[in-house]
Amino acid sequence: MIELFKQAFPYLLLLFFLVRGFRNPIYFLGISFLMFMSESIFFETVKIFQVPGRILPALKLIWMVIFWILPFLFYLYVGKEIKRRAQTIGTLDYLVIFLMIVTTIGLITALIDYPVVKGVVMEFFVLLSLFIGYFIIRDWSFSCRLEVLKGFLFSIVVINTISALFYILHQGAGLAIYDIEEYIEEVFGGEMITRSFWFMPQFLFFSLAYLLVFRSDRPVFYTLMLIVNLGAIFITYSRSTLLVAFFLIIIYFVILGIRENKMETVLKNIFIYSIIGIMSIFVIVKIFPTNAKYFKDRFAELTEDRSPFQINSLQYRFERTIGVIEDIDINRIVFGMGPVTEEQEPDVPLVKSITSDLVWTGVAYRWGLIGFLLFILLYIYSFIKSFKVFMNNTGLMSNLAFMLMIVIISQVLEGITSWTFLSGHGYATGLWYFALVAVLDDKATQMSNQSK
Repeated sequence: MIELFKQAFPYLLLLFFLVRGFRNPIYFLGISFLMFMSESIFFETVKIFQVPGRILPALKLIWMVIFWILPFLFYLYVGKEIKRRAQTIGTLDYLVIFLMIVTTIGLITALIDYPVVKGVVMEFFVLLSLFIGYFIIRDWSFSCRLEVLKGFLFSIVVINTISALFYILHQGAGLAIYDIEEYIEEVFGGEMITRSFWFMPQFLFFSLAYLLVFRSDRPVFYTLMLIVNLGAIFITYSRSTLLVAFFLIIIYFVILGIRENKMETVLKNIFIYSIIGIMSIFVIVKIFPTNAKYFKDRFAELTEDRSPFQINSLQYRFERTIGVIEDIDINRIVFGMGPVTEEQEPDVPLVKSITSDLVWTGVAYRWGLIGFLLFILLYIYSFIKSFKVFMNNTGLMSNLAFMLMIVIISQVLEGITSWTFLSGHGYATGLWYFALVAVLDDKATQMSNQSK
């Protein structure tokens, strides 16, 4: 029965987004998200999206482009006029364009400097998919109403919540939901504890942000979904992930208090959610006593006299990143090493491994000092823009900006412990939240100009 469900579930999700996509093309973007979520929702079994061969690394971008073009071809076939409002190129767009230029410089440099260029062009398109994906997502999002965009985002949250439930049952309750080899297996308290991040839910922090901001829409249902996602965060046994989640909840109330100018309400809500959190921890301890004890011991490791390597601390990660930067050719420190592979530089697999623990390692290596600064500017400017949209608007526009602010903060924090937009699951959707900020800023500006 479980095997039948695992085979049917991804096709049902695919059918949902295909049907909705012909009405609202933004839903075609959902297929790219399904490809990114992959193993967590068994989407790797949909073979048409897993074509082996040399194009596999760029496959997510190829399918994104196909589904982006599909509505134009459909409307052309049925003779329906395509009405589209003009988009305004903003600062975020220019920053992404500059990153595309830096990526192209990296390609040219690699082709000139290395006698063997096997894999360089393909790696270039993989890196470029990060930025092409940004503009496709921006176009899709701008071309739909905010209500439709919200509905699309909710569908991703629902799927991620289902994935979170699978993850809890597999890694917490010990049910064999996934067949993939575990990252870590160890016996603790007489029970087998497993840890794996490859098939974990990919949008836990985004789901957390969405459910917090829009909880008033369906308080009971959204609270239950929130609990499931928080449960999955706990079952990761990741100290940093749990701390980031708690920090985001506090940030949510603080920003809300700034907007409403009622800090006493903020303190009251923090107190109430703290009580709920304590009660939730109590329930978890009762249901998963061994798992809770295991996680507690992981926090206790931080107080023990152990090397940074043994606990994979931030100090160790930064030391490894500094080592990568020091090994970059001095002539390429400005624009980075570009789209090189292990065929040109033997240390590329090591760099990718370190990047999985700290995304800025990969940024510094691929795009150099210029790229590093451009990505930092992306985060800073997008946060400022989303904050302005949040403060200067009301209703859905303001709430979406509020949600994106929390997502951006989560990605900044997660970026020092994970690979975020340079995930091994694919780059094409990596900058989706920047694209949505650019869309909200564009729409808010146009609305403001129309009201004058």
